[in-house]
Amino acid sequence: MSCSVRRVVAASCVAALLVGTLAGCGSKEESSKPASQVAVKVNKEEITVHQIDTQFDTLVASRGGNIPSDQIDRARSAVVERLIDQELFLQKAKENKLDRNPKVQQMIDLSRREILARAYSEQVMNGAPRPTDQQIKDYFDKNPALFAERRVYTLQEINIQVPPERFDEVHARVQAGGNIQALKDWLKEQKMPFVENSGTKPAEQLPFEILGSLAKASPGQATFIRIPSGALLLWVVGIQDAPITLNNARRVIENYL
Repeated sequence: MSCSVRRVVAASCVAALLVGTLAGCGSKEESSKPASQVAVKVNKEEITVHQIDTQFDTLVASRGGNIPSDQIDRARSAVVERLIDQELFLQKAKENKLDRNPKVQQMIDLSRREILARAYSEQVMNGAPRPTDQQIKDYFDKNPALFAERRVYTLQEINIQVPPERFDEVHARVQAGGNIQALKDWLKEQKMPFVENSGTKPAEQLPFEILGSLAKASPGQATFIRIPSGALLLWVVGIQDAPITLNNARRVIENYL
């Protein structure tokens, strides 16, 4: 099926779906199937209304349930086109016997394991009691750096490959003060490799164990922690207050708990 034919099929079937009068996109013989089942025929394979609805629900969820009403028709049309593309590629993959390729079979198995594990996790979560308002408030109050006193930090990061036996030595060097260039020069003299990075990060994207010290830091100060690869130095360049209210944080905390 060519791209132009595919788009015509997609457009016609989406239009039918949206007005609720879908009767399939096949022949009279195929129209004997329930109208609510077959949405699109791609060669001899079918794409069902259920598949489209499932993909559309996933799209809506990925956008936080927020798709403007004037964009719903376009979004459903895009879902149908993606499913048609996917089916065409799937058919070609089977023609080329890719489903028998050991690496592909391994990837399919890994995906199956992940899906089943996630399904069970969701089942357990859905059966778990929802946290109370007091539990949500307690978590909010115990983590001010994430909520009431939340900050956005502009940081210069230095990830240092420090031998375990020299961690305290590097830590002492950091605490001694001085500018960051002097520290980098010293690390080079000591032949300790390091990687630099800089950027802006909100509190929730930083290692939890350093939030307490960062919350008390001022521009020009540094925080130093041990990590698996050695040590991480975070030099505070700038700080912006960005608090979150309990009401705005409620859903996030509830899902976490």
